[in-house]
Amino acid sequence: MKKRLLLAALGAALVCVPFSASAQVTVTITPRSAPPAPRRVVHAPAPAPAHTWVPGYWTWQDPSQQWVWVPGYWVQDRPGYTVVQPQWVNEGGRWVYHRGGWARRGSRRVELDFDQRRRWRRQARRERRQDRREARRDRRQDRRDARRDRRQTRRDQRRDRRSDRRRDRRQPAVTVRRGGRGTPRVVVRPRRR
Repeated sequence: MKKRLLLAALGAALVCVPFSASAQVTVTITPRSAPPAPRRVVHAPAPAPAHTWVPGYWTWQDPSQQWVWVPGYWVQDRPGYTVVQPQWVNEGGRWVYHRGGWARRGSRRVELDFDQRRRWRRQARRERRQDRREARRDRRQDRRDARRDRRQTRRDQRRDRRSDRRRDRRQPAVTVRRGGRGTPRVVVRPRRR
C-alpha cells in the first residue's frame, strides 16, 4: 500500500514538474568497456561559410553489445551559440553520454539539440517512405480490383451469351405469321452457335 502511495506521489510530482527544452541532455548506460579513442577523420570543406563541423563519436548499442562509430557532420551556425561536442564522461565507474548541442557563448550547458533537426528529417523521411509504400499498396490493390472487375465483366458477358443461345434453342427456327389479306408469311431466323 505504501509503495502504491509513493509511486502515485512520484507520478504526480513528475506531472507537476515543468519540462524545459533547455535542459542538459545526458544518457547513462553501462557498457562493458570505455569507448575507443575518437577516430581522426579528414572531413570535406564546409558546404557554406556559416557551418560548423560536429565531430563523430562512439555510441554503445545494447542489442549488439558493442561500440559503433557515428560519423561527424556539418551543422549550420546559430548566432550567439557555440557547439558543444558530444562526449562520454566516466562518472563513478559508469560511462555517461552527454549529447552535443548548442550552448550560449561562454557556457557549456546545452540549450538546443542540433541532433533534433536530424531526427526530424529522419522521421520525415520515414513518413514519406511509409506514404510511398501505402500509395504503391493502394495502386496494386486498385489494379487487382480492376482485373477482378474485368474478369467479372467477361464472366457476365459469357453468361449472357450462353443464356441467349439457350433462349434461341428453345424458340423454333421457323415462325409462321399471318400476313395481310390471309396469306401466311414465313420468317426464318438463323440459329446461333
